[in-house]
Amino acid sequence: DMDLKLIEKLASDIAGADTVYLFGIGGDRIIVQYLSNYFPLLGIKTAAIFEEGLGMKQKIMNMTPDDFLIVASFPNVQRDEFWITDFARKNGTGVFLITDSDHSPVSRHFQLYQGEKLS
Repeated sequence: DMDLKLIEKLASDIAGADTVYLFGIGGDRIIVQYLSNYFPLLGIKTAAIFEEGLGMKQKIMNMTPDDFLIVASFPNVQRDEFWITDFARKNGTGVFLITDSDHSPVSRHFQLYQGEKLS
């Protein structure tokens, strides 16, 4: 069952963010590419991140609590996926995970999105 109120809250948080950071590496890149093409058509400012390591860290240096992070993570979870979610959470930035299973290693790494900024 999909919780409509949760989806509405997520959509509101995305639409209300100063910048929506989109992170996906490897095969997850296709999701980030799609969202980075589609969101601007809706008036949503995005920053797509396809790099790992230092390149990734440079792109999120200015992330604030008024921003939002969407992480696409499927079977092969990378260390940088854990790092970027930790960075965002410690920064007070909302995080949403797109994955294929709530049993994947990265989904166990943080709480389910409840429409609140994670800290």
